[in-house]
Amino acid sequence: MDGVIETSTGARLPAVSFSIEKDGKPFEKNGSSIGAVADLNGIFTLSLPAGNYKITAYGIPESRFRLFLSIEENGPKPDRLFVPMEENVFCPVEERPNPSPTKIVTPVYPPAAKAVRASGTVTVAMEIRSDGTVSSAKAISGHPLLRAASVQAARGFLFEASDQEIRALTISFLFTTFWAEERKDLKRVECPNRILVSFPSETIDTTQN
Repeated sequence: MDGVIETSTGARLPAVSFSIEKDGKPFEKNGSSIGAVADLNGIFTLSLPAGNYKITAYGIPESRFRLFLSIEENGPKPDRLFVPMEENVFCPVEERPNPSPTKIVTPVYPPAAKAVRASGTVTVAMEIRSDGTVSSAKAISGHPLLRAASVQAARGFLFEASDQEIRALTISFLFTTFWAEERKDLKRVECPNRILVSFPSETIDTTQN
């Protein structure tokens, strides 16, 4: 079935990665965990046999978002699943960048990651100098093939200057191989602390900075 993730006002949430449990255990096929990733328009695909499911989103606490879904063997199966999530859950006020970035660098999607269609969220912890340049960046979670590109991009960020000698900030890069042409008729939620990286797409080559 197709799924759509959107707010109560109809704004779509792009590149949300879902984790799925079936009957209290990770949902797997041939020994590999099965999840789902929304595309640029907040659309994703699920193929679920009969069972009881819990769906959560990577990078978002269960206390703020979780969905329970029951599918019966011979019961009705909807053509489209609407998943509600409010903007302040996807982009919490307390997590928005402070200081504000004056330059954001999008990672290059690594060729090795493209080859295996690696996707998901990479979280990077940064330290920022008083002049707004990044003194350090470290990936603290995410797919191993996506971490180096995320760190390289984070080091190219610039922020507003401050009297503080060192400031700390955590940002996330949302990598998705589920690319789709962006629909101009849809409103999409943009979050400054979650940087979307789609494949294929035009990206900034951070090695040139």
